Amino acid sequence: MKNKVALLIILTAVFLGCSPKNLHTSKNKSGQDTREMTQASVLSLHNKKFKWMIGGKMDSLENILHPDLLYIHSNGWTETKADLLSNLKNGKLQYHNVHIKESQVRVSGNTAIVTGKGVFSVSLEGKQSEFPLYYTEVYVLDNGTNRLISRHACRWHP
Repeated sequence: MKNKVALLIILTAVFLGCSPKNLHTSKNKSGQDTREMTQASVLSLHNKKFKWMIGGKMDSLENILHPDLLYIHSNGWTETKADLLSNLKNGKLQYHNVHIKESQVRVSGNTAIVTGKGVFSVSLEGKQSEFPLYYTEVYVLDNGTNRLISRHACRWHP
């Protein structure tokens, strides 16, 4: 009987000590919790991404873009991670303002989907335009960092 009680105590301790909350408690270089994606962390990153695009913070932006990124604009133009960073750096594409009217995040495991609606003020090859857009962004947890892997936008008519 003593052996069964001891075994039960050991199994309980092992189970509690290895629960998902306790498996990964470290933080990555950006201070993000590496154990899971949360709606709040993804929404915060999503909003920071637009600020970095407007402010030209390429180092910050580069760190959160997945190597396999596909960035699809509302006119059908597609960019890879390298294309997007290059076009932002050389001024071919400039973001002047992004006004998000609504956004929501759904998280499933190591994937988060952000859907939203906003007005984007941009310049493409020097021509400034304003676009009301619906958009979908997909983030994945990659080596402890939330990274944007896909983005697709289409126009909406206010």
